[in-house]
Amino acid sequence: EVVAAVAVVVSLVYLAVQVRQNTRQVEEQGRAQRFAALGVLFDNWRNFRTNVISDPKLANIWRRGNEDPSKLNEDDQVLFDFLMVDLIWGFAANWMMGVDEGLGSYLRDDIADNLLIYASPGFRAWWRTNPHRAEYPRDFALFVDELLSRPSAPGPAESL
Repeated sequence: EVVAAVAVVVSLVYLAVQVRQNTRQVEEQGRAQRFAALGVLFDNWRNFRTNVISDPKLANIWRRGNEDPSKLNEDDQVLFDFLMVDLIWGFAANWMMGVDEGLGSYLRDDIADNLLIYASPGFRAWWRTNPHRAEYPRDFALFVDELLSRPSAPGPAESL
């Protein structure tokens, strides 16, 4: 009986060590996946900014559209619309990752802060009349609505 009791204790200790190691490994994999996901998001933002800053015409449309998209000609309005769609999908992807991938409220808070940086008068006007609104996840659109219902904060509206 003593040998059996010792064997059970040894087995339990071994099992506890294995569970602890597996838990650490799962946590490390989760952390690595979150960092990889964030890397993809950062690459997407860098690509968006690079597209705008590498083309003076596009940068001009971006600036003027953020001031007042109704003052753009039809062709420039189309380009501004696509820039906004890309921008909003970038925010939506980040937001969904924060919700679905467990990146937490800190990521959603950062998204809110960053989205408000871009919330220029032109951005706000575009969002109100956005023909692509149904393309975005409904809860994300409500999230943006709530953010944009806040008073405008002074700052660099055309920031990249």
